[in-house]
Amino acid sequence: KRQAEGKTFVQAITAPIWAFGKSIDKNGFAINPLRHIRCKVKSGGGGFLNNPASIKPFKAYISTKPYKQHIYAQNGETSVCAFYQSIVKEELVREIVPYSILDISKVKDKTSLDDAVEKNHEKTIKKEKQIIPLYATLKINQKVLFYENDMEELKTLSSKEISARLYLIVKFEDGKISLKHHLNSMSEEDLKKEMKRLGLPDTGASSFNFSNPIPKLRITKTNFNFAIEDKHFTVLPDGNIKWLLL
Repeated sequence: KRQAEGKTFVQAITAPIWAFGKSIDKNGFAINPLRHIRCKVKSGGGGFLNNPASIKPFKAYISTKPYKQHIYAQNGETSVCAFYQSIVKEELVREIVPYSILDISKVKDKTSLDDAVEKNHEKTIKKEKQIIPLYATLKINQKVLFYENDMEELKTLSSKEISARLYLIVKFEDGKISLKHHLNSMSEEDLKKEMKRLGLPDTGASSFNFSNPIPKLRITKTNFNFAIEDKHFTVLPDGNIKWLLL
């Protein structure tokens, strides 16, 4: 519009912008022009991005609110997720915090992924602050084994039963983890069609089915009932499971 009015491109982008196009309020007082604009961006799963990467701080017109003091950008990829877990007042508490590649790259003197994430997570429970320790650092393509009652049951399962419960982590988003069955080789498009055929959301089922493995899952922390590769087990070259700790 400004260029249509005869202004150059530089003049158009540097001229002040006011909310609702008004520079004076109803009482005749001057209104400050807009200085910063925040936009909601959707992540890959369709929900809004809630953990943007901090690129750099503002150098002028700095807000008193911490979340308004930086320029943010959509994460190119969330590759790591810190999984916190503890028993607080006889209740199991779980929290996950995603980390982008940019977040990980900023951490100095790290020798492992565990060094790149916070060791504890503070959470207010019933008006009291609680410290939830790091349980595991999850990453893309890491394997997990679902259990129904407790992890010890996994040691009693046959190879076929183990195979049915083995999944790969494929994405972290919106407080959820997306996984696919380790034998699933379908393209994303074919996988969506298969999920619709099963009468399930194409983004993934919200819980694990112990009777019939579902090709794709998208679960919240209440359903993180799984053993974790490199923490509880490893998969040997012949496909057998070697237990590390349960």
